[in-house]
Amino acid sequence: MASDESPLDAHKRWAGSLRYAGASVVDRATAWIASFTGGQAEDYVAPLANLLRSSSTYAVAAVIAPLISLVLTPFIAHHLSPTEYGVLTLLNAGIALMAALTHLGQGDALLRAFNYDYTSAEDQRHVMATAIALLVGVTVPIALLVALFAPSISGFLFGDSTRGSLVILAATIVLTYGLTVPAFAWLRSANRAFLYSLLLLCESATILLGTIVLVGVFRLGVAGALIANVAGYTGVVLFTLPVMLFRSGLRVRADVAWSLLTFGLPLVSGSVSTWVLQLSDRYLLSQMRSLSETATYAVGYTLGSALTVIVVRPFLLAWPTTMYSIAKRENSAQLFRVTFRWFAMVLLFAAFGLVLIGRIVLDWLFPAVYRPAGPIIPVVAAGLVFYGAYSIFATGATLERKTWLLAIYTAVSAALNIGCNLLLIPPFGGVGSAIATLVAYAALAGMAYVGNRAVHPVRFELGWFLAAFAATGAFYVGGEILSSSAGEPWAWPIRILAWLVCGGVLVLMGRAGGVLLERRAGHPEGSSVASTGGRLPDRVCMLVLGTARTDARVMREAAALAGAGSAVTVVDIEHDARRTVDEDLNGVRLKHVMMSRRHIAHYEPTHPIQWLLFKALRMLLTVRAVVWTPADVYHAHDVTALPPCYVAARLRRKPLVYDAHELPLVDPHIRRRRVLSGVSGAVLKLMMARCTAVITVSPPLVPELQRRYGGTSAVVVRNVPRYQRPIASDRIRERLGLKPSVRIVLYQGGLQANRGLDAAVSAVRFMAPGSVLVLLGAGEAAAGLQRTAKQEQVDDRVLFLAPVPYDELHSWTTSADVGLLINTPQFSSNTRMGLPNKLFEYLMAGLPVFVSQLDAVAELVRTYDVGVVASSLDPAEIGRSLDAMLLDEERLDLMRRNALNACREHLRWDVESERLVHLYRALV
Repeated sequence: MASDESPLDAHKRWAGSLRYAGASVVDRATAWIASFTGGQAEDYVAPLANLLRSSSTYAVAAVIAPLISLVLTPFIAHHLSPTEYGVLTLLNAGIALMAALTHLGQGDALLRAFNYDYTSAEDQRHVMATAIALLVGVTVPIALLVALFAPSISGFLFGDSTRGSLVILAATIVLTYGLTVPAFAWLRSANRAFLYSLLLLCESATILLGTIVLVGVFRLGVAGALIANVAGYTGVVLFTLPVMLFRSGLRVRADVAWSLLTFGLPLVSGSVSTWVLQLSDRYLLSQMRSLSETATYAVGYTLGSALTVIVVRPFLLAWPTTMYSIAKRENSAQLFRVTFRWFAMVLLFAAFGLVLIGRIVLDWLFPAVYRPAGPIIPVVAAGLVFYGAYSIFATGATLERKTWLLAIYTAVSAALNIGCNLLLIPPFGGVGSAIATLVAYAALAGMAYVGNRAVHPVRFELGWFLAAFAATGAFYVGGEILSSSAGEPWAWPIRILAWLVCGGVLVLMGRAGGVLLERRAGHPEGSSVASTGGRLPDRVCMLVLGTARTDARVMREAAALAGAGSAVTVVDIEHDARRTVDEDLNGVRLKHVMMSRRHIAHYEPTHPIQWLLFKALRMLLTVRAVVWTPADVYHAHDVTALPPCYVAARLRRKPLVYDAHELPLVDPHIRRRRVLSGVSGAVLKLMMARCTAVITVSPPLVPELQRRYGGTSAVVVRNVPRYQRPIASDRIRERLGLKPSVRIVLYQGGLQANRGLDAAVSAVRFMAPGSVLVLLGAGEAAAGLQRTAKQEQVDDRVLFLAPVPYDELHSWTTSADVGLLINTPQFSSNTRMGLPNKLFEYLMAGLPVFVSQLDAVAELVRTYDVGVVASSLDPAEIGRSLDAMLLDEERLDLMRRNALNACREHLRWDVESERLVHLYRALV
């Protein structure tokens, strides 16, 4: 029966089947990993599953590419003499060096720009245009210069100027390959793993077919192999460059160019050092031995480096995007450690297996003249295991934008590699060069590990890794000894059995490593607290240097612990002299440090003497109050309360909990005083190192706290309110006399300069006439906002309401249509990384939200699909986006339902407080 399916439909069906099959395998793999880690899948297996899915899709191309290479390597070895093969090897090394110099580190720079620095669609178009301009502006002139001096370069490399045409072809490869960099970087950053793989497969297939035809049929030798590469890269350029130019236009931005170059250029020296580390040995072998021995070494190195193309490269293609995603999570340190351990297990097991396969391929497919390459294969594979570990250890330097450290590591390793080559090549030839590679890669991984400990809080399990590496080496050597003794036909069964047993031992070591990490951390891996099976502490003492009864977060946390069974005392500052020193509020004991308003009046940064006296007096009074309050746990609310609690916890030898309501010591009046800022930062690092637990309010603050001050990884307890059922209300329309058809965009809170309200007011003139902006609150910016509304001639559509009591706020909020939260991200780190209370108040009232690109806010909005994230804070863009949001009734209703469901199921205090109780059970 004839099929009506078109080729395009067949292609889609095939692609869908491939994705489904890959996802199924990955789901089983991640479930298996979860079974070895206490079943905490929801904490950290999901990000690893995304990494594994992306890696597996990239691996489709990356696995076929080395298969093509393995086919071509013996094919070329049969059609070229060892000397010609040595010439091709040197040219490939030269191409890699030129690419490192001319591509300006733009591959990695583009990945960061797309994923981290420029996330709006418009900015990304400018990034693309700027990157293309930079690459064209550098590669074209250098390619022309190489072509001009081709005979001289040929004489330097080969001692023969007649091979200048081959040098010109090599320069053409560098040019065409450079123009493929933006397209592949964009596909990786957009997580288009399938399209990336498909494009890479087409490129590899073109090179394969071109090499077979030009080298095998037309007998063009080395030139034919180079022309085939030119054809492969040119095909990608012709397919992608016009599309990229059409999408991005020709606008080149100086600030984008500066960002790309400042990130990428430090990587150039690292890339050159990597070239020295990986490929300079070919040149040294050709000079100190011969081109034919260089060819033998290249064959052994190619077979040994199958580990890179089959395991390391797919992982690294998916890793940057996943790395930045993990870094924003509250349990990022645990996730990084788990990733490293399982990646190392796969790396070691694959290295063992691929060495065995490489030896079979060498014996079956290569001419007998290349058999001396056999001992090179396992040594090179062992070195590349360390290179794989280095790729994880470099995480800290990459996240902290300290890529110059990577350049130093690779430069030192490259120098070590050259020194070892000069020492080992004369007596041992290619094997000596392989040993030099192993030593250099081990040093590279070691330096990256030490450097990571200095710049980033993640502590990778180096001891476990070295033990697993030694175990794998022992199984390989033992298998070789036993197989040599047994002889045929038992040799290969013994080797395969040794490989399989080694895999089982690695799995057991991986599980044991997880158990050790749990015991060392005192909690299950991937979670910031231990099992909830323990009891709560009997007595908890909290300190807040403010009035506790008006601090919603403090009272919510105290009430949650009291409701769970602890006796909670909150020491606070009280200004109302009519209150008693001790009082009970909803089951929580309040112990007041009485300070009159006149003391507070002296708290002015412009009066340093009074400011210091006030600080000293408050410190003495609160230290006395906290120390005289016996407790099993001391809990400091914010950085100002940490020193008294630290003193009490140290004196009484009790656990200390630091509750960071925001990122400490970043306020401008502190940062301006460098001595004060430096001393305060050093003291905070000391105290945080002694904290048993740290709590904060937003996921992005977790890695930032560790980066700045060290200490244990924080647990996120968000400022979500107690659940309130949404009530039907029209209070805003009734108060302002608005028609039922008028759409209301509501902002509630303080009217301050950093809230993006000027842009919101100006945006109203770009909105449809049936929409209004209501500002519910008061503040110093109110008068300026009113003037802006008059200047923009929208004062009849920008309406102001005075603040209302908090217990009435919910009913006012429910009468709006959209909640507005467009704080300026650049104002401060706390603004960019925080989770403002008003976000949860909007959602609790069932309001879809329109938010700026605040890290945690945008992630929450996208996770629950409860609003729109602004692409920029341009008034015209805000107005058009709000208009589109309000006019799409179906979409607005869906986001409204999502908001109510999210608050009903997740974003409510009785659910959020379980994290706090969970943590406290772990302290006993």
